[in-house]
Amino acid sequence: MLLRAVNLGSHHKVPMAEWRTRLAALGTDVRTHLQSGQAVLDTDLPPDALAQAVHDDLLAWKGVDTPVLVRDGAALDAVVAGCPWPDVAAADPTKVHVAFTDEPARGWWHDDPDRWLPERAQDGPGVVYLLFPDGAGRARMPTAGKPGQRATARNWRTVLAVQALLNRVVDKP
Repeated sequence: MLLRAVNLGSHHKVPMAEWRTRLAALGTDVRTHLQSGQAVLDTDLPPDALAQAVHDDLLAWKGVDTPVLVRDGAALDAVVAGCPWPDVAAADPTKVHVAFTDEPARGWWHDDPDRWLPERAQDGPGVVYLLFPDGAGRARMPTAGKPGQRATARNWRTVLAVQALLNRVVDKP
């Protein structure tokens, strides 16, 4: 699962150790990645129910009202396999980002894609792939999706780290 906009400076503080303990009520083998709102767990809850349960718990526990997006292993594997710029991602994973969305991702780049050159965006399976040749810090293209859309972006290195973490949970002995 992916949380949007937590642990950014003093914004929406969610201590990962405590969060892992709270997530254990929803599943087993809970693991988090860094301090930025990525977690994996083994659960029987469907993705929508898990997202709602986590959202409600974060709101009650910390007053954090933030989108929670859940992907299972097959969905994350499809995201990784569908990367439109695998050579760039392999050479410099900070230049490829993935915006996970809660709906089909038709957004800001479709009306005038050349407006953002050399940056690029391409729809994927529940995501938007973003290419920032000059780095995300200098990017002009927004990563948050269209207004009202729940989306959260991660760089390619983080996507692969979450996939590896998820595979360790799924493939546990």
